[in-house]
Amino acid sequence: SSSNLNTENNNSNVNNSSVNKNKDNYFENDFYILGPGDVITINIFDSKELSGEFEIMNDGKIYLPLLGNIKFTGETFNSASTKIRSLLSKELLRPEFSLTLKRARPIRISVVGELQRPGLYTLSQEESLATLGSENIRFSGPPTVVDAIRKAGGITKYADLQNVLLTRRLPNKYESKLKTTTLNLLDVLTNGNQIYNLHLFDGDTIKINKLNKLISQSKVTASSSLSPDLIRVYVVGEVKQPGEVKVSSNTKLYQAVLASGGFDDSRTNKLRIDLLRMGEDGLLNVSKYNLTRNYKLDEKNNPYIESEDIIIVNKNLYAKSTDAIKSFIDPISGVLNLIYLNKILNR
Repeated sequence: SSSNLNTENNNSNVNNSSVNKNKDNYFENDFYILGPGDVITINIFDSKELSGEFEIMNDGKIYLPLLGNIKFTGETFNSASTKIRSLLSKELLRPEFSLTLKRARPIRISVVGELQRPGLYTLSQEESLATLGSENIRFSGPPTVVDAIRKAGGITKYADLQNVLLTRRLPNKYESKLKTTTLNLLDVLTNGNQIYNLHLFDGDTIKINKLNKLISQSKVTASSSLSPDLIRVYVVGEVKQPGEVKVSSNTKLYQAVLASGGFDDSRTNKLRIDLLRMGEDGLLNVSKYNLTRNYKLDEKNNPYIESEDIIIVNKNLYAKSTDAIKSFIDPISGVLNLIYLNKILNR
């Protein structure tokens, strides 16, 4: 018998393990587990009437001519082939056949932890996502860990990308045991190391833990496929359209100000732009930036912004002065108008 997918390894390790560049990754070499929705092709040599395409039904069984109902859920291709061969040997002198996967079922996975929308998701087996420069490109292939994270809306700023946990169930012969490996997705983003971006199987669980110590990953993740497409920030003060604004996740400070209509040039102090960001400890951190045109808008002075940041565009000296005068004049303007009106009437 033959199969077009990975088959099982008698020495599969069911204990916890980390992916290691210097050895074969036993997660990557996993064998496919059949389940409801899969369509398989069984070609029995010299017996076309017994051959055909068969879909595994919700009860985990398929009906085969001559053999009847056979349970396939939880079987690998090796164990399914052994089962078919055993049954055929009772009916045929030469039970020669091939077993292939015609169409894979959609997979259902869980994505939990530091994500925008954690939960249960269904992914197609026939489409995956790659990032080339700033463009996302679709291509045919089984879904990966990165695809699942994007499906869940992307990561939060507290995601520990160096210690992402992937848990997978083993086939029936291991009595539904689970195994877990640790993935370094930061290495995928910085070095393009695809060994950590594993293909997903039905029933997988991805858990993204919270950073033990808050470190900045914005430089790496802001423009990556792991970040949410849009984030929400607040720009207040001396801009033309103050308030909430939604921008792409790879937006920098100056671009966020422009998204709010830009500076009110006659009133803005571009030497003093405040960026307020909530830290993991719950304290509000304030950073000050200079966004004048003749000042270098590099990463130090024009950083990537994060979801829920507050940008305060401060007043210049002229705006402060005119506002102070206005605050003094407004309360007495009504009285002055009455005095002026009384003078006119008494002439």
